[in-house]
This record gives sequence, structure tokens and C-alpha cells, in this order.
Amino acid sequence: MRTTAGAALREGVDGLAAGREPRRRRLGIGAAPPHVARRLRRSVGLPERSGVLVRAVEPDSPAARAGLREGDLVTAAGGVEVADTDALTAALDAVPDGATLALHVVRGVDEIEVVVRFDDEAAPADAEVGDA
Repeated sequence: MRTTAGAALREGVDGLAAGREPRRRRLGIGAAPPHVARRLRRSVGLPERSGVLVRAVEPDSPAARAGLREGDLVTAAGGVEVADTDALTAALDAVPDGATLALHVVRGVDEIEVVVRFDDEAAPADAEVGDA
């Protein structure tokens, strides 16, 4: 039985072997490191949570179309906990073409689910790595 991540890895390896350029799916956010997210939440009296803090949302990006906002804390992607940008990037890379990705988001004290739709607009793999 093959996992989704394993299938995505196999597809990537097969693509490289066939001479296709690697592509990275982009959410369209600028993200703050986890320690910054914890410090900011604590400074405004909110409980600390692990996750990726959205510091900016690109206009007309998959994130913007899904309703993500600056200040949102992404805590899970596709049902898998997101503790840092590496985990979020791995979740994005595992999304098949034409699929959606459910994100669990903490907005202030509210917890919501947003569904991100991708239009197969993956960026080249050498695109900025600091943002998702």
C-alpha cells in the first residue's frame, strides 16, 4: 500500500527520470517562523500553539482565494499537523494536480477549516523557499 507522500515522491522521481523540470506547488503566503508565532500569540494574550503564522497573503493566490488572512495560524494541512514551514511545504508537495488541500486554521481564538484549490500553477522548484 502506497502513501500519498510516497506516491508524490515516486511521481517526482519518475518526472526527473523523464527529464521534466521539478515543480513546487505554492500556497501564496509569507510565513513567520514558529517561534515568532508563539511569541506573537503570547504577547496578545492568546494561548501558544504550534503552526505556521501567515504574515502576508499574495493577491489572487490559492491562499487568498481560500480566504486565508494575515495573522492566521495554519496548524494542520490535509489532516497532518503542521509545526513549521517544512511540514507545510511537504503537505503542498503531496497534493496531486487538480486536487484541493484542507487547512486547519486558528484565527484569534476561532478554529476554522479552509479548502485551498490549486489551478496547477506550481512554480519551478528553485522558487523562493522561505515562503509557502
